Parts: sequence; C-alpha cells; structure tokens
Amino acid sequence: MKAKGQLRYIGITHYTTGALAELARILDGESGIDFVQLGYSLATREPETTVLPVAARRGVAVIVNQPFEQGNLFRKVRGKPLPDWAAEFDGANWGQVFLKYLLGDPAVTVVIPATNKPDHMADNLKAGYGRLPDPQQRDGIRRYWDRYRRRQPLTPTLSPQAGRGSALSPIPSPRLRGEGGTHAIGVGG
Repeated sequence: MKAKGQLRYIGITHYTTGALAELARILDGESGIDFVQLGYSLATREPETTVLPVAARRGVAVIVNQPFEQGNLFRKVRGKPLPDWAAEFDGANWGQVFLKYLLGDPAVTVVIPATNKPDHMADNLKAGYGRLPDPQQRDGIRRYWDRYRRRQPLTPTLSPQAGRGSALSPIPSPRLRGEGGTHAIGVGG
C-alpha cells in the first residue's frame, strides 16, 4: 500500500515493556517501518537496550509516550529541590529534566507528554530548547534516579560539559526524523 501511494507512513506501537522485544524483532525484520511509538521514561528504561538501538540502526523514528509515568515521576520528587546540575543542560524544573533526559537519547525523535493543562504544555515545550544532557550527564541522571528510588543519599556528579543543542518543533515534521537529530515535544491532549 505504501509503494502504491495509499499510505505515507507505517508505524507500530505498544505501551507495555513486555512487548518491547517483539517491537524490536518487528523493526529488525520488517522493511518500510517509519516510526515506533512506545513508553519510555527515566523509571522505565528497558527501551534503551531493546528497541532504541534497533530503531537507530534502521533509521526508524521513535515517538515516546508516557514520559512522566502518568505523573508517578512527579510524585517521587514532590517537595525535592531540583539539583544544581540540571542547569548544565538548561533544565529549569523536574518535568524538563525528565523530558530532556529522553530527548538526549539520539534515537528519540519526539516525546508526547499528555496534559490537559495549558501551563504544563507550555512548560513541556521549553524542554525542547537549549542544551540537552550529553551521555555522561544522562548517566549521572540515571544514577541519581536509581539512588533516589532506593532512598540512598543523593550526591550525584554530572559532567560539567555542556550538552548538545536541540531544535524544537511543536509538531513533528512529515519526515519525523530531522537532520542532525532534531527533536520535538508533541502538543495535544
């Protein structure tokens, strides 16, 4: 159907981590898939070792849903001050840190955080501006989160190097994957 011009894009999606191996298998074995949508967050990092490497290798766009784990990430950090190191990649609040962590993965094309609040949407969009965490900073964010989840003392050290920049498009372009790893925050409820 795509070859006949009846379809422009073909994508696959799933929302559970139990399906990630199957998504990776399909991406690896089927040609013509343009995008994959999946759940991925700082708390659910399985896609980093399953689907994302395959998508990157195959040039398949990645749409991330559930980046805040339906608000669970915010509940975990409620009342906790934002660490000073978040400023190294222009993270102004926890939501931006969570989104920038995902956008810092070169395999990620767009993140679609769900919200019905205009002020949250505007704040989410700001995560697409400025620097993104580099690989060392992303590793530091993971260590911080893992210690926090285990309730150990939080004393992370992130790289002082600036993250790479990003471009923001509120709606992904038809190509879905921009030159140079362009990223986007999707808007909509």
